[in-house]
Amino acid sequence: MLLFQKAHTILTASDEKDEFWTILLLSPPEFTKIIRMRGAFIDPTQGFVHASYQVNMLTLILIAITETLYGWKSLHSHIGRMLGTGEEIFNINAHDKMIFDDDLFTRSRKYFWTINCLQESDNLIRLNIETWNQYQEPILRRLRRMEAASEVQEEGEVKALREGISRCQRVVAQLADIRNLFKDQRQKAVSLRDGLFSASAVMESRASTRLGKNVMLLTYVSIFYLPLGFCTSIWSTTSVSKKNQG
Repeated sequence: MLLFQKAHTILTASDEKDEFWTILLLSPPEFTKIIRMRGAFIDPTQGFVHASYQVNMLTLILIAITETLYGWKSLHSHIGRMLGTGEEIFNINAHDKMIFDDDLFTRSRKYFWTINCLQESDNLIRLNIETWNQYQEPILRRLRRMEAASEVQEEGEVKALREGISRCQRVVAQLADIRNLFKDQRQKAVSLRDGLFSASAVMESRASTRLGKNVMLLTYVSIFYLPLGFCTSIWSTTSVSKKNQG
């Protein structure tokens, strides 16, 4: 799976009455393909069908956050497969492999990457939600003013605004759900990492214990052979008499 970050930037300029406006859309190269695949109810590449720039802005925002939602769902599925589906508890060997690492620290690196990735993903989703909440406030105020005025010529815009806000809110609610799922996955990755470290610590402790026993055995052998070697060195010394010295 390829993981990369995309940005959607939407800039607007309009007069006081919103009669004349301009929307500048900065999007990834594949954005127009995504629009056709998702079946968007308006295609900005073919021109806007509504006179209200706020309705068209909601449309572009809806397309962007919908694509964002699809991306987060793909990442959630990928990480779920990496961490395990939960069926490992029915297979003891497969479950035990999750808490033991190899010489390349494959599982440790995977758990660390998952934890950091989910932390950053949580921050990005939070920013997406906060950005939408900040943008929808003036739109809601405008909608309430238009509903209070009850002007016939604005009924179409009111309906379109309601529909656009409702769709965006549903997608943002799903983003909040994905954020909670990411938090659960991060907690699972932390638990697996801690279990891996605990198992590694136990194995290292056992290895240290075995090494200590081997050293103790070597010490006992050395204690036995030390006096034996001393006696052997004395007995192998050549005796020299005084007669031979003269």
